[in-house]
Amino acid sequence: MSISSTKYNLDWGLDGDTTTIQIFIADTAGNPVPDGSIVQFSSEGGQVETSCKTSGVKSGTSTISGCSVTFNTQDFRPLDGKVTIIAWMDGEEAYRDVNGNGRYDAGEPFIDSGRIFRDDDNSLNVSPADELVIDTTLTGTPGIGSAACDTAPASVNVNEIPLSVAGTCDGVWGKTLIRRTVTFPVSDPRHLQIAAIPNIGVVVGTGGSSVPVAAPAGTTVSVLNAPSGCTVVVSPATVGNTEIDPTVHKVVGTGTCSGQVVLVEAKFGSYSPVSASYTLP
Repeated sequence: MSISSTKYNLDWGLDGDTTTIQIFIADTAGNPVPDGSIVQFSSEGGQVETSCKTSGVKSGTSTISGCSVTFNTQDFRPLDGKVTIIAWMDGEEAYRDVNGNGRYDAGEPFIDSGRIFRDDDNSLNVSPADELVIDTTLTGTPGIGSAACDTAPASVNVNEIPLSVAGTCDGVWGKTLIRRTVTFPVSDPRHLQIAAIPNIGVVVGTGGSSVPVAAPAGTTVSVLNAPSGCTVVVSPATVGNTEIDPTVHKVVGTGTCSGQVVLVEAKFGSYSPVSASYTLP
């Protein structure tokens, strides 16, 4: 199961900025799963559609299983500057098919998964701050026990270890809830900030929370007063769609530039721009 978004750093200064959250699902052999498989969603903030059903997504002449939902900015806006979204569906615990027979056999390494939770405080452990702990599934409570959830074997091919509530695994391979999370910054352009980094350029992000985060996608960064005989280029000149943390923008001068001071501005839409002085090396 894989999760991604067409845009991460939304404009949280308004209600109704949206992005598409895309899910792709493959079986143990890396093939599509049956159409109509249900994926459920829950969000720490904003609003996300409840679920989607997998359907064939055409990729050339092949059909790839996946589905998507829309995420929308609105209250609640988490104070720590990050929004966690979790997606889950019925499946089976990941394992390594050592003998290549297409099914799990006793003794093959697997990842034991327990009760899932939405890690709202990004601590990697369940805490009072995590509002969603899922006790049941579409088909009951498969794979939930009282055993420790051991570290995943290195031989099992996964990119993200499923988070489980401690002490809720069962030590036995079987059905589970497959889960993936995605995190969005609460990027409010009303709190846009910029600061010079000597000999490099500027860093751009938004504040208004305990954690600085990326500026909204589309924020432009430019130089207002390039001196005569000096050509100044900002790279990148625009904040992209996939940023989560504050971004660094190089400011490079060509010509008679050394020691010259320029004003670098960051601006998003119709919001008031912010600027910082930068001394060209």
